[in-house]
Amino acid sequence: MADQSYEDQGEPTSEPDERWFQELPGLLHAYAAARREARIADPNGPAADIDTKQAPSPAMLSYLREAARHPGRATRVISEIERILAEGPTDEVLLQLADAGISPERLHASDQADPAEHFNRMLPHLQRFVADGEKAVQAPPQTRWEWKERFSDLGSLLGGQFYMYWQDDYDHEGALTEFIEALGSDTDWAGTILQNIADVRAITSSEKSLEHAFRMLGFYGYPPKGTSWKQWLARIEERLREYVRDNS
Repeated sequence: MADQSYEDQGEPTSEPDERWFQELPGLLHAYAAARREARIADPNGPAADIDTKQAPSPAMLSYLREAARHPGRATRVISEIERILAEGPTDEVLLQLADAGISPERLHASDQADPAEHFNRMLPHLQRFVADGEKAVQAPPQTRWEWKERFSDLGSLLGGQFYMYWQDDYDHEGALTEFIEALGSDTDWAGTILQNIADVRAITSSEKSLEHAFRMLGFYGYPPKGTSWKQWLARIEERLREYVRDNS
């Protein structure tokens, strides 16, 4: 589906979402991904999830790059953090966190700072980001979370169709065919995936970097025999363009 603003869009047409924490899970997933991937890259390296007064952490920078693409996200998460800090760990807060899929360990940074300290280190950077007009220096995604946030529609194809055991059921073309048939008449979604493909191509200049993109977006396996990653991406694009042409 296409990018959209997180700001209110007029009167609701259905029951309002009463969950307290709708944006906080995304922020904490960004931190968990940065923490995990930094440890894998260098177990003895600096932590990627600890903000200081002087500088945002790599995790915060990852989140802000995506928040800049969706105005309103940072404002929402600020209000959710402020609610936690104001109310403390009451039973209702803990219940709402659990309903949002936030486990207690996600509330701590890698230095084991308590949740209040962890959130208070985040807040100035989020507030400054909003005050400065929700702008961030853009860069290629740095974590799996960021790849999936930025290219969620292409990730739905690659991660959803080419899952761990997909080769037990299909060949490459068969997997693509099933996905395209399931689109029905949704040429808009296909168009968004095509835009994701163009954007991925723009930030992957080598076979190695393109393979990394495929992996980060959930693709298991390799391109068809004798086909490069660039050729495989071009084939996916070709199939989607044929579908859009035939259904427009």
